[in-house]
Amino acid sequence: LHLGFALLVVFLTDPLKTKGVPGRILDWALMLAAIAFNLKMVIAKGEISHIESFHLTSTNFILAILAILVVLEASRRCTKGLALPMVVVVFLAYAFVGPFMPGFLGHSGASLERVLSTSYLTIQGIYGVALDISAVDIFSLVAFGAFLFNFGGGEFIMDLAKFLVGGMVGGLAKIAVIASFLFGTISGSGPANAAATGTFTIPLMKKMGYRPEFAAAVESAASVGGQIAPPIMGAASFIMAEALNVPYSRVMLAAVIPAILYYGAVFLAVDSEARKLGLRPLPKAEIPSARQVFYGRFQFISIGVLLYLLVFKEYGPAASGFWSIV
Repeated sequence: LHLGFALLVVFLTDPLKTKGVPGRILDWALMLAAIAFNLKMVIAKGEISHIESFHLTSTNFILAILAILVVLEASRRCTKGLALPMVVVVFLAYAFVGPFMPGFLGHSGASLERVLSTSYLTIQGIYGVALDISAVDIFSLVAFGAFLFNFGGGEFIMDLAKFLVGGMVGGLAKIAVIASFLFGTISGSGPANAAATGTFTIPLMKKMGYRPEFAAAVESAASVGGQIAPPIMGAASFIMAEALNVPYSRVMLAAVIPAILYYGAVFLAVDSEARKLGLRPLPKAEIPSARQVFYGRFQFISIGVLLYLLVFKEYGPAASGFWSIV
């Protein structure tokens, strides 16, 4: 259900750029295929865990091919390029060309039926650990971040960053660092972080006297650190917790010191550049007071709830995200 929903969203929100009927027909065909191979999994519940051989029925054979092709196309659209799909294609091809490879790279090879059944009907394929983590853990926290941002969390984070560092030398660039750090704690995504804060901070940094290249570098470096900024980090942290069989809260706490060191280094680099250029702090009129930052703002309450449930109560990410949204 989670994969089917995600694929429909991808094809609806990022249609083919070709104009006219053919592009729309292909998008609808991809959506129907996504519904078909995911619905088969829902109807035949338990089949994926009880598969004992690599024999495929003709229906599963077709659905397995559709599943691989549709997921590859969706990943191409999501990543805006061919890099990730090509990596997958190379490793799929490796299953067939193993007998022709030299030395330790060689293997006995695999049949098309075995590759398709492994990819579609076992937890080593599409419906594996990564998708399970996405459906159970990541989705809830990403939804929380989306709720928070659309209920004014972005403005709250920006005002808080201005309040904390706006009065320092080169305050605007430091606001970019702090705002990206704070936004990263609720998004766990570098690209989302840059898109949310960079549209505001980069033009203002250029206006304040920073070189365009340095302004972009500050924003990108600060944004990518969101992947290691607790409490909501990148997908790799959830996979770590699953692989190590430890609570997510322990992985999260282990990331605190690296996150502080990383953002401390970015902050010091910005401070050095600001002093070299002689950049001044923000005007006092543009720096909000503590009352303006916190009064009437409920967003920080939900962030507090998330931290309390994850760290002190050791709830799982799904439950913590759900109750934080509530």
